[in-house]
Amino acid sequence: FKSKRCPSCGFTYYHNAAAAVAVFLEDGEGRVLACRRAFEPAKGTLDLIGGFVDPGESLTDAVVREVREECGADISSCRLSLVASHPNVYTFGGLDVNTCDAIFRTVVPAGFAPVPADDVSECIWIPLDELPSRVHEFGLDSIREAVEDYIRERC
Repeated sequence: FKSKRCPSCGFTYYHNAAAAVAVFLEDGEGRVLACRRAFEPAKGTLDLIGGFVDPGESLTDAVVREVREECGADISSCRLSLVASHPNVYTFGGLDVNTCDAIFRTVVPAGFAPVPADDVSECIWIPLDELPSRVHEFGLDSIREAVEDYIRERC
């Protein structure tokens, strides 16, 4: 359903997608950062750093915040480029949340040392030449599609 209308008062509620972001963090040495999900949905699978966009927050501000929360790094001075955008259904708290995921990429500064935090159990640097054989390890449909887009563009 796209909308529901109240027959009593006439109010129409539009069920719109929630904005979400993810980011390919490249290290300049031919590797990209993946993280292992600590919680459901898709617990234990690979993911990109990312999450929901907070009210009043831009997509790029959300990327910077999520990177800080999930691996303790500041990428506020890094240039972000949009790689792809995909719809997703994210089951959260027993509810299916329709999202529109904006996926970015950036090159992180030398010495970037991610530390897993928040909902990340492990940070993994994956060489670009290994990424095609690991696509199946990414647990969320939209992220897996974004990894395939990224491979077509970068590898």
